[in-house]
Amino acid sequence: MSRDRFNMSRRGFLARLGTSVAAGSLAACGDDDTGAGTDPSSSGTGLDLERNPPPPAPAIEPPFALGVASGDPLHDRVVIWTRLAPAPLESDWGMPAEDVPVIWEVFADEALTEPVRSGWTRARPALAHAVHVDVDGLRSDTPYWYRFRVGDDHVSPVGRTRTFPRPDASPRAFRFAMACCQKYRSGFYTAYHHLAREEDLHAVFHLGDYIYESGGEPEVPGRLPLDRERVTDLAGFRHRYGAYRLDEDLQEAHRVHPWIATWDDHEVSNNYGSLTLAPNRRGDGDPAAIRAAGYQAWYEHMPVRMPFPDDPTFLRIYRDFHFGTLARIFVLDSRQYRTPQACDDEVGPACDEIFDPERTMLGHEQKAWLVDGLRHSDSRWNIMAQQVLFGPFNLDYSIVNPDQWDGYVHARQQILDVLAEPDVHNPVVLSGDVHAAGFSVLRADAEDDRSPVIGHEILTTSISSGGDELDGIARFAPLAEVALDNVDYVEAGKRGYALCELTRNRLDVRFRVVTTVAAPTADVYVDRAYRIWAEQLTFERRRDWEDEPPG
Repeated sequence: MSRDRFNMSRRGFLARLGTSVAAGSLAACGDDDTGAGTDPSSSGTGLDLERNPPPPAPAIEPPFALGVASGDPLHDRVVIWTRLAPAPLESDWGMPAEDVPVIWEVFADEALTEPVRSGWTRARPALAHAVHVDVDGLRSDTPYWYRFRVGDDHVSPVGRTRTFPRPDASPRAFRFAMACCQKYRSGFYTAYHHLAREEDLHAVFHLGDYIYESGGEPEVPGRLPLDRERVTDLAGFRHRYGAYRLDEDLQEAHRVHPWIATWDDHEVSNNYGSLTLAPNRRGDGDPAAIRAAGYQAWYEHMPVRMPFPDDPTFLRIYRDFHFGTLARIFVLDSRQYRTPQACDDEVGPACDEIFDPERTMLGHEQKAWLVDGLRHSDSRWNIMAQQVLFGPFNLDYSIVNPDQWDGYVHARQQILDVLAEPDVHNPVVLSGDVHAAGFSVLRADAEDDRSPVIGHEILTTSISSGGDELDGIARFAPLAEVALDNVDYVEAGKRGYALCELTRNRLDVRFRVVTTVAAPTADVYVDRAYRIWAEQLTFERRRDWEDEPPG
């Protein structure tokens, strides 16, 4: 496939890239039904093609410029997604302000000769003509291929997905990747070029910062300028997602693997907490309105299984998945319910506020859901997929980032207390956010280096954020492996993803990094690798899996 994905629309939307996006609202779309979850044709399995054929589609330009995606796999179903947008960077994204019928088809073979499920749904302007179909009635632990059609003329790329094993099954292995932090103007999605070619992945966990609300000129030659400095409304967020999703490598990673996504802060506003903007962002506008716009745009562009609420200021995204009896995965939301950051959100010596026992990262309901799920889990491994660095990284609180779990000391210890319970087997925390790769142990008492190891944390570096320079926690990284007993590895100058394989007895992780994100293609190699042994809660570095950096 040509890298010139931007020639897909005859309307030449990239020629208009610098044009400001007109302000938009749901009311202006001419559709006052914004509740995707209330209509079986806009989420769920859709309408039957034989008994209830779709009406004629309006004449539109080729609508699949943003590709296809799948996500949230269960043992008998998976969500498939697309968004009709012939010109994603125009104010109307090249679509009429009316419902458009979309046919979807699922096949058992790559040649598309064995149809399994099909139907049609309505792409609605109120949700930017996004389509979420929860395809049920599928076989467990099975690959499938899918596509969408609009009218007689437009057929989407063919996506590949797969279901998870049954909750009572005993699969041999669970193979997954971790990704986060993909600032468009900081570099190319070189890492996704390679992640899309990883074989036999059951899922990609995206841990947030899928977009960045900030815009401006590209930091590397060849990236396109974004439309404005910072977006705060729905039209702006849609434009930002449109620019990101036009990237060919990101589209391919979505097309070939099912994703399980959560958000972090940049999908709304840097370092926001609950309904409070960071101190340096409080002039941006109404926090509730900004959050509602960011949440709606995230929903519109993610292959997720959840009804869209009447009020998008509140959108529950925490959820869990069973991969047979091998693993239970808890996907968390550490933004929507947290107490706003302590210490005026300044990185520096700890202030008294971070030790306040009333401070929460997850909120009462999500924490209760997580604790109950962990205590009643029969899975061999229990995985928390979440956004920010969980374990201590504070050099005896002389340097604290209050946006991380270090700023929520009691809330973290309460979770560690549960992870330390004997019936919670082999806990692993997956984290992102700080633009660094890392590997560390979790201790029963985060404040005591002599307390027993109860689990491990795997930190994936950014896809592109930070570019080829040291970034994020880079200024602390040289000290971390020496000064922090819990940290075995931290690398803040390389971009990539983490590749994991989990069996009953061990979890293997390879930190895959690219040589540069200043170019669309580059070499990829394993910078560090580990094996975690189940039940023993020990690990070993696997130098035999690691590569010398190319060149």
